[in-house]
Amino acid sequence: VAYFQSEPELVAMIVEITHVPTAAVMHQMSQIYHAGGVELAIDDVESDNLYDKVAPLLTDVDCLKFAVQNLRQERETAEIWEQVAFWQELAAQNQLKFAVEGIETDQDVAMMKQLSIEWAQGYYYSKPALPKLD
Repeated sequence: VAYFQSEPELVAMIVEITHVPTAAVMHQMSQIYHAGGVELAIDDVESDNLYDKVAPLLTDVDCLKFAVQNLRQERETAEIWEQVAFWQELAAQNQLKFAVEGIETDQDVAMMKQLSIEWAQGYYYSKPALPKLD
């Protein structure tokens, strides 16, 4: 929060939580972050953070992120996108942002369009690159 508030160039900051804490800890954390203007996202819903762990935290976060790449080897494509739709609906019911990460193909983009998902990231858009040093 101190860093975010000390950098006037930053217009937004989202902290992605990959290992969710207890509801009591999340509630305490969210009050501190939100008071400082920082949003919270639960990353890897379904693959690492299952519904039972996430449901009690929905009132304290701003975004849910679904990582399709985490499930590609263990589930069929149709099943993955059914789960994406479930999490997207859960986010909508709780007025949360919803993002899909791991978008890699034209088929992924088509499914996102079919489900009207507006937030995404993945190699389809660009691959990470180290900055060039002069």
